[in-house]
Amino acid sequence: MSRYDPRAQDSLRRSAMHPWSLLIGLCFTFIKGQTFAQHPLKLTQMNHTYWTARDGAPSEVNGLAQAPDGILWIGANAGLFQFYGNTFAPFQPDRDEPPLPGLSVSTLAVAHDGTVWAGFRPTGVVSIHAGRIKVYGAAEGLPAGVPKQLLEGPDGTMWAVIEKHLFSLRKGYWSKESDESIPASDRVYKAFFDSAGVQWVGTNERIYRRPTGSLHFQVTAEQGGLVWQFAEAPKGELWTKALRFI
Repeated sequence: MSRYDPRAQDSLRRSAMHPWSLLIGLCFTFIKGQTFAQHPLKLTQMNHTYWTARDGAPSEVNGLAQAPDGILWIGANAGLFQFYGNTFAPFQPDRDEPPLPGLSVSTLAVAHDGTVWAGFRPTGVVSIHAGRIKVYGAAEGLPAGVPKQLLEGPDGTMWAVIEKHLFSLRKGYWSKESDESIPASDRVYKAFFDSAGVQWVGTNERIYRRPTGSLHFQVTAEQGGLVWQFAEAPKGELWTKALRFI
């Protein structure tokens, strides 16, 4: 786990590593909310329910995203599901809509306008809005490979991490990020937009940032790795979760 504070002129703080470690995986969990910070609750004080395969819940879940209408979308190896609060249902396109490009869902996201975005194995991306389905493939510039992440930028642009490269969707066509600020040899694992609109990218080598309105990424002093997650603290500090070989 590493912390990057944009206000501290790229100051770097790293967790101590044991010299005998071959691989380090550090994780950090943050729950946002002033009430929880002042009055932390125990799990036993919360109302919680769990569902299993007996209740129709899919296993091997790769993504969860809630749409504005309250429906929880679930991306799993067994397909794309919807959860209505008590029941699970596999998503089935209408007869006049194109079929989904695969069964196994690799990543899932919901845009601000309520559009559901899903990536599939072995390849393919779909958008679902008001029952209408748009399938993206090679004809739309999408490369062959499993989409690892889908996310929306502050301006509504959709971004994807596919085959360890960063892509963006503009005017219905996916294009590979061409900014030479990130060396071509770097492998992209995760992207993130913070509350100020700054775009962050984690590669096997470094963490990069692109300020709002800028065309180019800036390399930070933070070491990269197999970046699994970004998270922003209330004061603007950025946390990363990554595996690093040493």
